[in-house]
Amino acid sequence: MVKPATVFEVFNICTKERLTPLLWGQHGVGKSAIVKQYCERNNLGFIDLRLGQVEAGDLIGMPEREGNKTTWLMPEWFPTKGKGVLFLDEINRARPDVLQAIFQLVFDRRLFTHALPDSWFIVCAANPPIDEYNVVELDKALMNRFVHCFLETNFEDWKMWADNNSVNADIVKLLGINRSLLNKPLKWEDTLKIEPTPRGWEMFSKIVNNTTDDVLLAEIGEGIIGLEATQTFIKQKNMNFNYVNAKQVIDQFQQYEDIIQNMVKEKTRNDLLYKLNHEIIDYWSTKNITLNAANFHNIMSYLLLIPTDNSKAFFVELKKQECFKELITQMLSSCKSDNALATKKDALLKRIQGVT
Repeated sequence: MVKPATVFEVFNICTKERLTPLLWGQHGVGKSAIVKQYCERNNLGFIDLRLGQVEAGDLIGMPEREGNKTTWLMPEWFPTKGKGVLFLDEINRARPDVLQAIFQLVFDRRLFTHALPDSWFIVCAANPPIDEYNVVELDKALMNRFVHCFLETNFEDWKMWADNNSVNADIVKLLGINRSLLNKPLKWEDTLKIEPTPRGWEMFSKIVNNTTDDVLLAEIGEGIIGLEATQTFIKQKNMNFNYVNAKQVIDQFQQYEDIIQNMVKEKTRNDLLYKLNHEIIDYWSTKNITLNAANFHNIMSYLLLIPTDNSKAFFVELKKQECFKELITQMLSSCKSDNALATKKDALLKRIQGVT
């Protein structure tokens, strides 16, 4: 969720990177007021379009004949100069033909022949898709173009606004004691499921390049690649992990042993070890290659280094391969001619007893 106090920071980054924020919030949370205040503070023009109340003709203008061509008259509201914010409110209340026009405006910053000036920035807003609101579901292709900002008002942010807007002191006092009376919270992760996509990661990369604030990254990332992916990114970024791939383990284990050791020490990074297990099995079983004694030495060194549960999981997955017996035969054959490898084999078999 994005706090009202940090929305302006989101707007600043989105303006710089040409991204379009979509503010999600229940009625009365102050979506339009936040955008208008941002414009006032930055001396920007402000055009407010309530899409639930307009028709496609209101957006694209009326047609007229120009020689043998049909052209479109520019609507009165369409900006042509200066700097400002075009605020598209109630986007999920719009009619289908209006939404189609909005597609082009958000994607290409133009409506038919009318191009939005570079100095104008688009912000959209919507109510949550729950029973209390008469709204439509937005197309996934359109959803994937936005930086989704889930707004929830907390008392601290609301009090700052109330103190500057002459709200009755007794009301402020009451809500300070009974904060649940301010508004009904909504579980956004259950209401709007945002999942990572290649475009989402590209958009998130632009956010990451503009801030070192992990709190802000978490708030914004939840609305671009989803909560789980954002948390995983921030955690891994702060751990400064260098990931190892299957070929590096099989061919050059000693060179990457320290990195794998760090992955083992950080017990919460089992996901990376399981991922590496799958990559090694895939590489071994599908590349149509015959491994040599050095390769098996590296694989067994890896399996002896990682936690026992991960080693067992490796062989559980390996047994699912059609070529399992062939792979094991390759490994045992190499052990016969290499005493050091045979010693590692015995230690590994004790570890995974009962699996194979």
